[in-house]
Amino acid sequence: MRLHSPLLFFTLAAFLAVARVEADEATLAAFTHAGELVQAGNFAEAIAEYNMLLGKYPGVAGAYHNRGIARRGVGDLPGGIADVTHALSLEPKSTDFLRTRATMWHEAGKPAEALADLDQVLEIDPQDAAATHLRGVVKMEKGDSQGAAEDFTHTLELVPDFPRPRQSLRRPLRPSAISMVRSAMRTAPCSSIPNPSAPYLRRGLIKRASGFLEPAVADFTRVLQLDPRNFGALYERGRAYSGLGREQRRPR
Repeated sequence: MRLHSPLLFFTLAAFLAVARVEADEATLAAFTHAGELVQAGNFAEAIAEYNMLLGKYPGVAGAYHNRGIARRGVGDLPGGIADVTHALSLEPKSTDFLRTRATMWHEAGKPAEALADLDQVLEIDPQDAAATHLRGVVKMEKGDSQGAAEDFTHTLELVPDFPRPRQSLRRPLRPSAISMVRSAMRTAPCSSIPNPSAPYLRRGLIKRASGFLEPAVADFTRVLQLDPRNFGALYERGRAYSGLGREQRRPR
């Protein structure tokens, strides 16, 4: 069972070894500093530092990956995708690189490309919970409710207290997807705080939209057990109760 964030920042010592780079202490310190800049959100400075380092050491896949995250951070999403794609040309089987690129494809509004990368991740590592969850998000936005529900269910089978990875649902959604993710977006969709209720909430939304109201109530109730102040889940459970002809008791 593997649990990853879909955008993973790397320290470079391991990648220098993989690329067979003989680095002195100053070079290793420069790579470490560039990574710290990414982690701190100082993306423009990180890009400048990686540009210098990759001029000397062009075979370090992790440096391209990290620069890609930094380029995404300054709003250059195509540049970020290009850098991670180059990292994958050096290490084609890296599930971390594939998952990062899938996240970027998703943010770029290219679900087919995102799904292709996530499918490849899960061929390599079927127990990658973050890739399974992200694939469910992409499927949900495409209108594949059944496939999304299966992925969210499998995520919870792999990691019952799955923490929600950092993802962006801020870009405009197709009208058919808006109703299903409305409550999820209201409850801090881009929060970095682990949120184990997210897969239950999303699965509940799909079940309610598909007419399976009792199972939807069960999922929303589970969300409220994990996160009692999740007003989106409370609202959606009320809607499901209404469809069943029942009243939701007001919390005290």
